[in-house]
Amino acid sequence: MHEHETQRVQSAIARAAEAAAPSVEHALKRAYGPAWLEQVKARLVAEGRSAGRGLHDHRFVLALVAYEPALARVFDEGQREAARKLNGMGNAIVHNESLRAGDPSRSEQLAQRLIGRAAGGRRSAQDATGTTPRRVPGDAEQRTDRSRAIRALMKEERYEEALAVAERWTVLAPGNPTAWSWKIEALYRLERHEEALGAAERWVALEPDDPEVWRAVVGYSRELGRYEETLTRCLDSAERYEEALAAAERWLALEPGDPEALELKARCEQRARRRWPI
Repeated sequence: MHEHETQRVQSAIARAAEAAAPSVEHALKRAYGPAWLEQVKARLVAEGRSAGRGLHDHRFVLALVAYEPALARVFDEGQREAARKLNGMGNAIVHNESLRAGDPSRSEQLAQRLIGRAAGGRRSAQDATGTTPRRVPGDAEQRTDRSRAIRALMKEERYEEALAVAERWTVLAPGNPTAWSWKIEALYRLERHEEALGAAERWVALEPDDPEVWRAVVGYSRELGRYEETLTRCLDSAERYEEALAAAERWLALEPGDPEALELKARCEQRARRRWPI
């Protein structure tokens, strides 16, 4: 990944952490008192985790948002999940691990999810000036039109054309899960199963908690006889490292010594340990 793309991720991490820091400090002072930082760091060390330096440590702030029990009522599950994923990207950069191709744009979306509510819960329909935010004209309509066009082409079995529309959509809106789901469906209908599985990894990263995503992944991978391998990769994409590790071990039981399985297992073991800044 190019340096400027890594810098995009670092910038998103910094924006998110700096927006969350005041709420973190306020809530932890209420929970633990003025010496909250020393108490939290002492507990982390006792649990065998590394503690950050303070609120100027962006990864430490994100780890607190993601995992600190006292913040569960301050940040909702969507915010905590966003912080967890941003923290994982930050740890990957520090430890010279590879980022994924879509991580720069994904990090910005995650940061916005956290920043949008970091000042104190869900925002109302009006912004701080009392005016209603302006919707970008045509966005929803364009999504509906694209889905309708692809659905019509699929119904007529014009799969190549449907794929072309879906692929253009994923280029224009790489963070849109609907675009990826249509692309995968078109690839599957064209019996381009290997490509469908590759696209499925991106879909999983965008919607890791959607059961339809996992149902599709399991179906495609079983047809190709690559269930364990695909499940491991997709769990890794969803940052569910403990489950990915278990899947990697099942894969190695079927194919002992497989170099890809060994590499994935090692990466999952490493990332599962690095939830907190090191």
